[in-house]
Amino acid sequence: MSKLNLVKVDSKKDFKRFIDFPYLLYKGVENYVPPLKMDQKNILNREKHPFYKKAEMEMFLVEDERGDVLGRIAAIHNHVHQEYYKDDTGYFGFFECVNDLEVSNMLISAAEEWLKKRGLKRCLAPMDPSTNYVCGLLIEGFQYPPSIMMPYNMDYYQHLIESAGYKKGKDLLSFLVTRESVKLNRVRKLTDMLMKREKLSVRTIDMKNLKKEIELAFEIYNDAWSKNWGFVPMSDIEIEQLAKEVKPVCDPDLILFLEKDGEAIGFLFAMPDLNIIIKDLKGKLFPSGIFKLLFGKGKINKMRVIAMGLKQKYQNLGLPVVLYKETIERGLKKGYVAAEMSWVLEDNARMVKAALGLGGVVDKKYRIYEKNL
Repeated sequence: MSKLNLVKVDSKKDFKRFIDFPYLLYKGVENYVPPLKMDQKNILNREKHPFYKKAEMEMFLVEDERGDVLGRIAAIHNHVHQEYYKDDTGYFGFFECVNDLEVSNMLISAAEEWLKKRGLKRCLAPMDPSTNYVCGLLIEGFQYPPSIMMPYNMDYYQHLIESAGYKKGKDLLSFLVTRESVKLNRVRKLTDMLMKREKLSVRTIDMKNLKKEIELAFEIYNDAWSKNWGFVPMSDIEIEQLAKEVKPVCDPDLILFLEKDGEAIGFLFAMPDLNIIIKDLKGKLFPSGIFKLLFGKGKINKMRVIAMGLKQKYQNLGLPVVLYKETIERGLKKGYVAAEMSWVLEDNARMVKAALGLGGVVDKKYRIYEKNL
């Protein structure tokens, strides 16, 4: 290979090259869904995105002697992670690369050196930029396109990352439930019994009081997920940003609260799989993409269950199946023929059991890697 050059991204020109590289790399890859460039610019904006209020990031490119980009990576120091776990762990993410070990090693080494200079002794990857956003490397299921807010990558990335000394930290599972595979009759008797025994009720989100409802959902989320591997709490401004981004495209009928004696004890957040439309936009929302997105929503026949949480004191009652069943029933009435439940930690026995009990099958597997620096 020709002489390689490592470039730290500190100019508008290099930032644009960082953004543009995946769209060139994946050209012709059938199942790749080009993310909207405006979304990529937003999540990588270190001055404006709320994630970087308590995190820092450095971006790198590797180019050949002609100036053509061959790979990119971001090193991330998430202070919230350090504060929560009291450890010296950093991340790398936004990794894209040609199939060349020399290039990938140069990128990963640059990220690791940046992390080590900040006193960090361990790296988790890939994080784009944390577990609250897009994370994990696709290692199984390349024959399927990704659902909204889930990653897709080249199949050779696993070799590149593992060749740099990274080992499995945790695998994340994606379950697919279809109209044909779902076992609603099997679980209806169970859910009816649980609803009656525990005095439960299910309601949809109140969009007229969205701010309050979002705060309630994240109160449950933080309680439910606080002991889960990889959990990092989101700040109030991150939550506000997420709500702002999701509001125009969400389906209120797919955002549910589980209540017991009038108290919200659980929630489930699902949304239409917008990737079905986004795939044809080629990363551009304007000028015509916005209309395709807004008017094409009726063509979406698949949803993704993005998050589900139950307060810890209710987690041993078998209640996840109640929210899953309600969501699938409501989705079927609205014309959804499939639902992806992602992601689920491989060792989260309760969630795995609930997904399998509904007729779900694992269609994709993702991996978060770790390495001591």
